[in-house]
Amino acid sequence: MSLPKDAAEWAVLAHELEFAEELPVETLEDVEDGWDAFQPHVLSVVAAAARDPEAWLDEHEFTLLIAAVSLLAFKRDAAAAPPMTSLLRLPPEDLDELLGDFAFDGLDRCVASVTASQPSVLDALLDDPRLSDLGRSAAVGAVVAQAVAGDRTIASACDLLLRAGERIAFERRGPEHAEAPDIISIADGLLALDPEATQGAVRAWEANGVLVDDFVDWSFVEHSVQLPVSERLARFGTGGYVSDVMEFLAPWYDTGDADDDVLDDDEREVQVPFVRELPKLGRNDPCRCGSGKKYKKCCLRSE
Repeated sequence: MSLPKDAAEWAVLAHELEFAEELPVETLEDVEDGWDAFQPHVLSVVAAAARDPEAWLDEHEFTLLIAAVSLLAFKRDAAAAPPMTSLLRLPPEDLDELLGDFAFDGLDRCVASVTASQPSVLDALLDDPRLSDLGRSAAVGAVVAQAVAGDRTIASACDLLLRAGERIAFERRGPEHAEAPDIISIADGLLALDPEATQGAVRAWEANGVLVDDFVDWSFVEHSVQLPVSERLARFGTGGYVSDVMEFLAPWYDTGDADDDVLDDDEREVQVPFVRELPKLGRNDPCRCGSGKKYKKCCLRSE
């Protein structure tokens, strides 16, 4: 039995998104052009990964999930809010396996984008006891991103983050918790949004062992108080919504040095191509070391 036309086309596009070694510009453009037909398939990628991470990873590469999450974020697709927030409720080891560094740097802006029309989802998420410190860190980043985009006032975002930070301060303290990503993200977000009003709370967390005591560069914070909000947020590296999916996804594909100048056609012709000594391993391939484990669960971690 043959697949419906849109499902068959999506299968081809999904394979290209999953295994491309460079940013698949034409594939992303094809998905955008046929969004009405492909949206359910993109959404199903995120839902399946959130529902059963281990089973999903047995069949797929993490780049497909990153592409799906990013496309839904770019489209500000509110239908993606439930599965995307479900990702944040996963155990941290599952979230890390599914998304790697993207869970720390990227997922927050995607969550912010799909909940832009319903910010109360994030308010409730920060109070959800099922969130791990990694999931809460992404939720915090999403709140900051919505403030950057102007869909939350800086004052309301700071109030929300302060409440979350005080709850953490009440529940836990000590060196084993002081470097948890959620309290670090909360402190970073507060100092980026309004350092003058929030540094007292952050200093108290630091003094009480809730936050690692060498995290904050207080001289930089003091200087940043004098900066315009936009410049301060830029220096803290705080981003808003996903507004350009190509630019957003580029670092997650093997595009070489992001700082290199773009080459014109003549310059490209004289480049010596890189030749791999061994075939490239996928994350789900057996590891070359002979352990019997998949590459992603063995030597990939140490590379």
